[in-house]
Amino acid sequence: MNNDPKRRRESGAAMFVAVLMLVLMGWMGMAAMNTVTRDNQVAGFQNRNQNAFFAAEAGVAYARAVVEHEIGDTSDLPGLGTVPAFPTQAAPTQISQVANYAEWQSAAAGNELPRYYADPNPPDPTKPQPIHYFGPGEIMEGDDLQVGGTHRQGTLWRITVVGQSPAALGAGFGSGGSTSRLDVVTVKPMMK
Repeated sequence: MNNDPKRRRESGAAMFVAVLMLVLMGWMGMAAMNTVTRDNQVAGFQNRNQNAFFAAEAGVAYARAVVEHEIGDTSDLPGLGTVPAFPTQAAPTQISQVANYAEWQSAAAGNELPRYYADPNPPDPTKPQPIHYFGPGEIMEGDDLQVGGTHRQGTLWRITVVGQSPAALGAGFGSGGSTSRLDVVTVKPMMK
C-alpha cells in the first residue's frame, strides 16, 4: 500500500476531468444541433418566400401576356371594351407540377402547389381589377424602323398579383405558407 499523501490528493482527479470534458462536449454537441436546426428553419422560410415570389412573377408574366395578346387597340381599353379576365383568390392558378414539390405533399394537404391570383386588397380600391388601364404613355415614333412610319401610343397598364407558397411538409396554405404581392406597371404600344 502506498500511503503517500500526495498520491491520495490526486486520486479521482482524472475521473473529475473526464466527466467535465464529457459534459463540455455534450453542451457543444447540443449547441451545434441547435444551430443546424435553426439554419434548416431559415432555409425553409427563404425557400417558401422565394416560391411565393416566383409564383407572383408567373402571375405578372401571365398578365403581361394577356395585355399583349388580348388588348388589340384602343377600342379594347377598359370602359370602351372588355376587361381581361384573371384568376381570383377563390380560383387561383397553380404553377408547376406536383412531382416538383413531392417533399411538400401529404394526405392532409392534398396536391398543393405555389399559386397566383388577383390581389384581393389592391393598392387602389377604386380600381379593383388586377389588370387595368393606368393611362396613356408617350408617343413612340419610328418604332417600326421605317422613315415616316406609323406612330404608336404607349399605354400604361397596372398589374396587381399575389403569389403564395404552401407550407412545407404538407401543412397546406395555413400559417406556414408565404405570400408575395407584386404591383407593376407595364407598357403596351398601340396604334394611334
